[in-house]
Amino acid sequence: MLATFTGMQLFLAAVYFWTQSFTGMTSPLLILFFFLIQQVFVFFRIQLRQMLYAAVNRLTSNENT
Repeated sequence: MLATFTGMQLFLAAVYFWTQSFTGMTSPLLILFFFLIQQVFVFFRIQLRQMLYAAVNRLTSNENT
């Protein structure tokens, strides 16, 4: 699952830079599009951080089952 989130971030980064290199932020619609992509980046980074914290908690807790 960690690899999936990392792969999605890399994919989004590639789409972001590819789209921006061809279009740029020249219209209100494109500005909104790039804003939404940036918010998706933030969402996936938060999810990745939560997954890492959960993994650390599970590895260090005394109730390993």
